[in-house]
Amino acid sequence: MRERAKAIHLELEQKVWIIEGHAEQRELCRIEARQRHKSLMAGRGNQRETSCRSHALVLEFLAMKLKMIPYRLRCYLQCWIKLPWVSRENALDFAFSSPIRPGQVRAEISALLDILRSANPKTAMEIGTWMGGTLFLFSRNVSEDATIISLDMPSGDYGGGYPAFLIPFYKSFRRKGQRIRLLRRDSHSSETLNGVKSFLAGRSLDFLFIDGDHTYDGVRKDFEMYSPLVRKGGIVAFHDIATHPSEIGSEVDRFWSEIKSLHRHQEIVSDPQQGWAGIGVLYI
Repeated sequence: MRERAKAIHLELEQKVWIIEGHAEQRELCRIEARQRHKSLMAGRGNQRETSCRSHALVLEFLAMKLKMIPYRLRCYLQCWIKLPWVSRENALDFAFSSPIRPGQVRAEISALLDILRSANPKTAMEIGTWMGGTLFLFSRNVSEDATIISLDMPSGDYGGGYPAFLIPFYKSFRRKGQRIRLLRRDSHSSETLNGVKSFLAGRSLDFLFIDGDHTYDGVRKDFEMYSPLVRKGGIVAFHDIATHPSEIGSEVDRFWSEIKSLHRHQEIVSDPQQGWAGIGVLYI
């Protein structure tokens, strides 16, 4: 009992302070944990009482350390703890009330998810991870054994969506049987394209979601480079097809107006005057 309680205390302090990275405070934390442990073990009472006190001390210790973690990181940790209980049915509510909130009109992304559930893709890719909201929603609405690739440029006007320390968090979105591959590279690089092909290992994409570079040349290049990976009968979707104010610099609507007539398509726009968002779906 003593050894287990001691191990729990030391494990908790190490995990928390690995995140914080403060060496001096970590040493003080060790001393404090040992003192509390000795005080607990010196108390009288039967084994059950000691066990209860030990659990209470562990919870007190963890709560104290969580308060010392930066607020946003604490939000991600709380989000991560809840992930195993998030089902397909409550995924939208969870995503829109958490740090991974997608930059989407809820009704629009919900309509796209309905299409995905019907198609049940086994291979999916998104260009533009940003805060991870669409990645999470896709993981809950594609096949249970799907392979998902999420590509995001780590810097630039349409990059820098997430820091490297969130990679394990985003990978934890996968359900049992799924694989998630995160790439932090320029989507317009031939090296990146070859990396995607290598990961797919000869398979085609069932679903491609383009939400990266919003300039006309940028979105066109994403489509021209990655749409050939989509199988016949697959789906390519674009975000931000609604007309944006000119000062925003989003030109996805211009490319969409050119490409949509070449394929069977569907437009998902809640309000033509909303000035942002909108999802365009091509059936290849």
